[in-house]
Parts: sequence; C-alpha cells; structure tokens
Amino acid sequence: MSISGLSKICRAFCLMLMLSVLAFTSSAQLINCSPDATGGKETACGERSLRQLIESDVIQEKFDELDALADRYQRENSRTRGGGWRLWDFYQTINHDQPNDDKEGAKYLVHLQHWVQQRPDSITAHLVLAAGYFRWGFSAPVLDFSTRRERSKMALSELSAAEHTNKMCAQWYWMAIQIGLGQGWPPARIREIFDDGVRFSPEYSYIYTRYLQYVWANGSKGGDLPIDAPHGSPSSDFFGNDVPQMGHPKEVADLAKSSADQIGGANGDILYFQIAASLLTTWHRSRDVSFDDGFPVQQLDWNRIQRGCHALSVRFGNSERTLNQMAVMAWKYKDIKMGHRVFAAIGDKFSVEVWGDKKRFDEALKWSGAQVSEPTPNAP
Repeated sequence: MSISGLSKICRAFCLMLMLSVLAFTSSAQLINCSPDATGGKETACGERSLRQLIESDVIQEKFDELDALADRYQRENSRTRGGGWRLWDFYQTINHDQPNDDKEGAKYLVHLQHWVQQRPDSITAHLVLAAGYFRWGFSAPVLDFSTRRERSKMALSELSAAEHTNKMCAQWYWMAIQIGLGQGWPPARIREIFDDGVRFSPEYSYIYTRYLQYVWANGSKGGDLPIDAPHGSPSSDFFGNDVPQMGHPKEVADLAKSSADQIGGANGDILYFQIAASLLTTWHRSRDVSFDDGFPVQQLDWNRIQRGCHALSVRFGNSERTLNQMAVMAWKYKDIKMGHRVFAAIGDKFSVEVWGDKKRFDEALKWSGAQVSEPTPNAP
C-alpha cells in the first residue's frame, strides 16, 4: 500500500473515531435524573450524577431500573435544560462508560450481554448492546478492518433484534444510520431510515444531525468519509472500503430548511438552530485547519438560527452548551452585537466540547468586546 493510500485510511479512521466518540459522549447538562421524579419543580442533579447512577446500575446489573428510566424518558419525551433529550443522554452515558481498551471494553460488554439475556424483549437492552459492539469496533487496531467489520455485524444483529421487540424507540433510527454507514448500505437505504425516523419522532434532532453530517461529508451518493479529502476523489471509509468523497452543502442546507419547515413554528426554528449548531460547531474539530473553514455559513439562515435559539431558551432555558454554540455562530457570522451579548451571558462557562480549546474561545471573546465580569443578560 502506498504512503498516500495509508494516509487516506488513517485520515478516514481519525474522523470516524472522532464522530463516533463525540456522538457517544456528547451530553447537555441534565436535570431531573431521578427515575422516581414526577411533575412539578424538577430537581437538578447534573450529568455527573446521572452518569454515576447509570454506571452503578450497569455494573450491578439493575436492568429493571435502567429499563424503567429509558421507558419514562421515551414516553414523556423528557428534555434537559438547553433542549437536549434525556433519552439521548441516557444512551450516550452508558456508552461513555465503556472503556476504549479492547480487553476492558470486552469485559464491560459482558454486563450488556447479560441485560439482553435477562430481558430479551427490552429494546433498550438491544440498542445499548448494539452501540457497545459498534464502539468496540474502534478498539481494534487501525488497519484491522476484518475485526471491525465483524463487530459491526454483531451490532447489526442487535439492531435487528431491537426492531423486533414490542416497541420502537427514536434512538433506534440514529443507531441504524450509524451502523448502516459502517455496513456500507446504499444511500437510498440510509435516506429511508432517516425519513422513517423523523416521521416516528419529528423533533428528535439527533436523527437529523447525524444524517445531515453524512450528507455534508459525502453528498447523498457517497460513503461516510472525512471532509478534508479532495472533492470527487476516492478515499477509504472506516472499514477500508474505497468510496468517493462528494460533499454538497446546498443539499444539506435545503434539507435543514425543509425539515424545519415541516415542523413549523417555534419548534421548527428550534430544530433549525440545533441542525445549524451541529454543522457549524462540530466539523472543525476533525480538521487541523482554520476555525473559519468547515460548513459555509452563507448556506444557512442566520436570522432563523437566532429565532431558534431564542425559542429554545424560552421553552427549555439556556445551557452552557447552547450558549457556547451560539457564541461560535455569532463569531462565524461576524455579528458583533450578538457576539457581545452571548459572550457576556457565557461569563466563565467556557465549553471545551464546543470550542475545542480555550485559546480559540479567548480569541473570539476578545473579538466580541465582552467582559466575563459583566452582568449576565437574558437569553439571546
């Protein structure tokens, strides 16, 4: 294999690793994580407390309690401060606890396998195990494509089992897109899953953002590849398959608009903001290039992004994550007035997940002219 060919494979692997680890670990600040919590004023417990609760329940194999928590989040469409879904955080937290080491990861998977064995009708158990197998694939050596494909097949088997339980879950569709890309499914099949998913749960933003990241990276006709490959050139996916890199930002922008329009009103604007935040504050982290590179901001409607952020803050309140995302976008759109307002609201609540590093945040903060000691204003 040539040096350039090896470089393409490594580049593809690095992006896929980043996207999957990011997808499995990204969580908004959580509130009301007690399984017994009911209506009324909610008790804030935070991401750490939920992670500790779930980690303990997985290791102690308290599968009844885990299923009850996931069922409640699904049934109530529970949301976090900042508009994130507790159902999403539930699944990502479990997978976050899975060790990256190959042998330690296998030990952790034993608990998830017990969950499926003890509760075979639980869609949650099958989805958690599917995600575990998929993540385990990234523990294999960089060029061991055979092992990765085998573990992806194991994930697919659990995904199929989940589909045949007595209930469906919005997370199934996100996981199906993720595994389908690893399996090399044709674009039409991936699009069909996306369409079915947004019909099942129209406001579950993670289905939109995962599919649109795929389309942005490769167009609706390519594989799941890094966006820094030359457009139209062959490269390699995570499993070693040569596929063309495409990338069509207008296609992404049009679908973002039509998806938000389909929901309509303030909720449609919220979805538009969430999609824009995913596109404009995610891709730069996979590229050793200028922060200004990435998805072209002129393809998206800045006014609608701002409306969506405002609607989200009214409905759910702001989180550190959403404020930092809005600050990134204000910087990218060179909106100094909005930038000043949002950076003042952030104060010292810098998010490394959104910015990548503090140096970049400090540069944007200086540009905005805001002072972290200023009184925190209301939401954007």
